[in-house]
Amino acid sequence: MMVELNQIINGIRQFLENEFISRVSGIEKWVVGASLSMVLDNGVNTFNTMKELPIVKAMDFINKDDLIDVDKLYKAIIHQAEKSAVTFKVPLVGSVTLKSDDVEKIFSYIRGNTK
Repeated sequence: MMVELNQIINGIRQFLENEFISRVSGIEKWVVGASLSMVLDNGVNTFNTMKELPIVKAMDFINKDDLIDVDKLYKAIIHQAEKSAVTFKVPLVGSVTLKSDDVEKIFSYIRGNTK
């Protein structure tokens, strides 16, 4: 499935709003929500920088028209996610752990397979 960057950004935005930001409370909810929204709003610039990196070119999931092969990306990420979860720190929130179920949800949002 080849998709435009906006579809990926919108899917990630829906995942973050429904599965992550909704669990944050207090002023942190506003700050984290606004911060993540601003990061996603800059997605085109980030994409244009990243697609030129040798490692991204070698992964060969972006075509000459800047369409992204979601299935290829999904297979590579889910393969790693099924081996182990990843934990990282988010300012104002603390440690966040993503598991293979989260990867499934993110890609469901990207594909538009959610309510």
